[in-house]
Amino acid sequence: MKRYMSLSIFFILIQLNSFGQNATASIKSINRFFGIHIDFHAGEYSTEVGKSLTEEMVDSMLTLVKPDFLQVDCKGHPGYSSYPTKVGTPAPGILKDPLRIFRTVTAKHHIPLYVHYSGVQDHRAIELHPDWGNINSKGEADKSNTSLFSSYADELMIPQLKELITNYKIDGAWVDGDCWSAQPDYGTTALTAFKKETGLSTIPISPKDSGYYTFMDFNRKKFKEYVSHYVDAIHQFAPSFLITSNWSFSSMMPEKVDRHVDFLSGDMATRDYVANAAFEARCLAPQGKPWDLMAWGFTFDWESNVGTYKSAVQLKQEAANVLAMGGGFQLYYPQNYDASIKNWKIKTMADVAKFCRERQVFTYGAVPVPQIVMLHSTEGFKHKVEGLYNNSSGIFDEEEGDLNALLDGQNCLEILMEYSLEDRMKDYKLIVIPEWDYIAPAFIGKLEAYVKDGGNLLLLGAKTAKLFEQGLGVNFINYLEKKMLNLGYKNDIATVMGDYQQVTLKEGTKGFGSFYTEQDLRFPDGIPASVCKLGKGKIAAVYISLGSNYQKRKAPVMREFLSGLVKELLPEPLLTVTGSHLVNITLNKLGDSYAINLVNMAGEHADKNVFAYDELPAIGPLEIILQLAKKPKKVMLQPENIEVNYIYKDGKISIVIPALAIHSIVIIDP
Repeated sequence: MKRYMSLSIFFILIQLNSFGQNATASIKSINRFFGIHIDFHAGEYSTEVGKSLTEEMVDSMLTLVKPDFLQVDCKGHPGYSSYPTKVGTPAPGILKDPLRIFRTVTAKHHIPLYVHYSGVQDHRAIELHPDWGNINSKGEADKSNTSLFSSYADELMIPQLKELITNYKIDGAWVDGDCWSAQPDYGTTALTAFKKETGLSTIPISPKDSGYYTFMDFNRKKFKEYVSHYVDAIHQFAPSFLITSNWSFSSMMPEKVDRHVDFLSGDMATRDYVANAAFEARCLAPQGKPWDLMAWGFTFDWESNVGTYKSAVQLKQEAANVLAMGGGFQLYYPQNYDASIKNWKIKTMADVAKFCRERQVFTYGAVPVPQIVMLHSTEGFKHKVEGLYNNSSGIFDEEEGDLNALLDGQNCLEILMEYSLEDRMKDYKLIVIPEWDYIAPAFIGKLEAYVKDGGNLLLLGAKTAKLFEQGLGVNFINYLEKKMLNLGYKNDIATVMGDYQQVTLKEGTKGFGSFYTEQDLRFPDGIPASVCKLGKGKIAAVYISLGSNYQKRKAPVMREFLSGLVKELLPEPLLTVTGSHLVNITLNKLGDSYAINLVNMAGEHADKNVFAYDELPAIGPLEIILQLAKKPKKVMLQPENIEVNYIYKDGKISIVIPALAIHSIVIIDP
């Protein structure tokens, strides 16, 4: 999500200038496997646009990188257009038309051209039309984000996209600053519509107010109507045009795709981008649309306003986590102030492109084999997020920490939302509920029915456990906030801190692990987790938050503790990988073949003091055991194209991979 920065931050980012490309073979195709995105968010300070941009520099980039598509600057968050628009506000100094240059060269290479267009967030539009600004709960006009009830889309956005299609024959648009910029609207038009639709007369402001979540959903519905309005209008005008709303129907808008966007996409701007890629890819993969994730070509620290370019090694490690889930990958580099691109980054682009291309046939469009699934709760999100759609205030920290701990234990995990999980529960041997404060009672009932019918359920966190209190086989004694405890498991101890639900065990319930009064195994005191039967299945709960602890104070005992609980519930997984805890694994199907993705998670990506690194130590040897009904015809390691020796015995295939560099795929042909 390209947040618009203050000018000081923005200027620093531009100093990192680079250029980018993206990948799509056919204009009518939605193959966005590998692409390049470039932009510079033109503003009132853009007085020499096009000055040093040439067709030759664009041609060099496309020739060497060979992307499927190129996505370029058009209108960023400041609201000034970087081409000579007659509909919107052009940058004050356009010496050459950058968009004409990009269109000419992409046409020569038969590469689709997409534009980066800022949607809800448009400073200049509100400057010119103050009535377009969103109104907050204090009655103040927003100077950055437009109102979903305004005529912004009809009078500027849709006409400008039509202008771009008509004059430049662009092939698609990546609408930025959209769902994550949308705000609840307290303007007169919005409130009148809300009262009429709901019958409520009192306007809620905080979660403590009656009707608050109804009001938020009213605004969310309006956002989706806004997306439908501009998407459908453009499709009617140009049916082959491909368009998406950045981050819509993703982790930060966890809803069923019910609008006519052509593909899903998002850009990852967090610091631990490698682990974040594993999370975001799992949120997008099951949404039923072609999807890709964009990596920033640089590391940027929002506190210090300092940025440094990433190496090819870093970007490959990030890409691997996206490819392993079957998605496409794109790189983002900012342009110079004058819209030119820095050709010194072409080598990195080409290197990463080659890495992705070598894996494309073994990953793109692959489908995960159901084993363990984690719930990314739509209702839990709505009760946790501040506003409509975003990932601010670290609302996913606990969930990502839970995911990272389980992936570090070499567990194969997917992520699903309620709407897609409720009809597929029986496909999964284990369902994990991370640390959500709220889950709809009706869905809790479905999860309990799943367990009673033979499923396995793992609940993580004190508040989550409380939601399922009746079926856990424990007595709830005391709830303590921000409690510091010594968690012990398998002769190891780590101090954890978080909300804690104290329990005692009922007859037939098994305690798991132990708390200790001191960091000494001689003094056990308290139960961190429990396991009990519920009908034909089992339900386990952890009574303290581990996700945030794993994010901030990672220790092996946390990983082993959670993986031990998984083994209690799922003693014989379909796939096991041993030899290193620094490998993420996925098990996919490609046609009739199995594809086991191995992603090296070593390196310094999680170290906030490291902005760039260019070495990644190899890990291994790795032993892989997969349950398989019959002896396979062939086992290959790709993209190395090496035939792998294996042992097949008792319905299992055993393979040893001597070393893993960054990302390899074991292809097993039945």
